[in-house]
Amino acid sequence: CGNIASIINMLDYIGVKSCIIDDPSKIRSYHSIILPGVGNFKYGMEKINASGFRDVLDIMALNNHHILGICLGMQLMTRSSEEGGEGLGWFECETRKFPSIDSKNKKVLVPHMGWDHITEVNGKRFFGNEDKFYFVHSYYVNAEGTLEELSSSNYGGLHFSSAIKKGNLLGVQFHPEKSHIYGLEFFKKYFTEIGILNVT
Repeated sequence: CGNIASIINMLDYIGVKSCIIDDPSKIRSYHSIILPGVGNFKYGMEKINASGFRDVLDIMALNNHHILGICLGMQLMTRSSEEGGEGLGWFECETRKFPSIDSKNKKVLVPHMGWDHITEVNGKRFFGNEDKFYFVHSYYVNAEGTLEELSSSNYGGLHFSSAIKKGNLLGVQFHPEKSHIYGLEFFKKYFTEIGILNVT
């Protein structure tokens, strides 16, 4: 459940070879994994658990394989979600639902949808000062004040983490595959950082 074709098209464009894996026994032969996602947290985890991917993903996460979670894929990497159930638990944070009313008792439109700027934290280097990305989500992750938060954003007066990182694991709440040149640059920086792409 994700924008898989759009992701593959972007990777092809920047020269990163990729393929879709539907057999858990084949996944360990790959250097890097993208965990995309659009939809319901509980359903996504049920599919991961029922398909046999859960155990092998946990092993790869622990053994320093690079895993990138996009939107729901990022949320699945947290401990749990108010949308229902436990997640993969790779990050020490939870996924929560955006409130429909802000602190000033004004209505907040949910989902958060459209283009938004992000603010990089903790001295990382995946984003430029003018980067903006496309978001579509009703739930959010808040890792504020932790070393896991890579970038932050604000919606309806509420702080949320637009990217989280821990070692070989990276999650982004936005959709790079829908973010045009900013998404392309993000993918270039990410795959260069993990040694798959050599940009001169």
